[in-house]
Amino acid sequence: FDLFGGENKEPASSPLSHVKFTAEEWPRKQLLAHERDMLGLYVSAHPLDGAEGVLRKHAPRPIAAIIDNPPKEGELVVAGLITSLERRVNKKGEPWAICTVEDLDASLEVLFFAKSYALCAADLVEDNAVLVKGRVNWREDRMSVFGADLAPLDLTELGETPLVLHTRAEKVTLPVVLELKQTLLAHQGNTPVHLHVGEQRYALDGYSVKVTPALLGEVKTIRGITVAS
Repeated sequence: FDLFGGENKEPASSPLSHVKFTAEEWPRKQLLAHERDMLGLYVSAHPLDGAEGVLRKHAPRPIAAIIDNPPKEGELVVAGLITSLERRVNKKGEPWAICTVEDLDASLEVLFFAKSYALCAADLVEDNAVLVKGRVNWREDRMSVFGADLAPLDLTELGETPLVLHTRAEKVTLPVVLELKQTLLAHQGNTPVHLHVGEQRYALDGYSVKVTPALLGEVKTIRGITVAS
């Protein structure tokens, strides 16, 4: 049975006949960029998964820790991904920019005024992993950073790709936490584990595992926990 026509008929011409469809997946960086643009968040993974070591090497404090205990003044160093960028022009006709730098758990607004923008413009690109040095600024109880310097981070030599687990906040009960902890400890190794609870992402420090079919099978039996594909 031919759903699209009778027997011995030539295929009808289509305005999409020139389009070639393949089974190839998008590159990971492109796929994650599409997820963020379409859904407003990363779903299948985070572009910085596995990069914690690189980030902490250059910026000792994650952004969430800075926000939880913010400095009143002084210099600040942050590392993360440029997830949004807005270029502007001041009254003198000089370009400047506002960007959002995000790591695995939080984000921070960084402003590059004309002088620093002239030095950093080439590396101010969305989805670039960067190291930012700047000065703390407060306005109406909101902290931002006046960027003074920016350098791209090389993420090509990352450690082990983490095992990513997903759950929802209402599923995180004490029995589930204890079962997950025992399971991970029973399969210790070198692969870091990330737990995504809704939109929040947590690196489970101290619970690196050896990924095997046995581990994946055990994790899948834990109620409310799923393994990212």
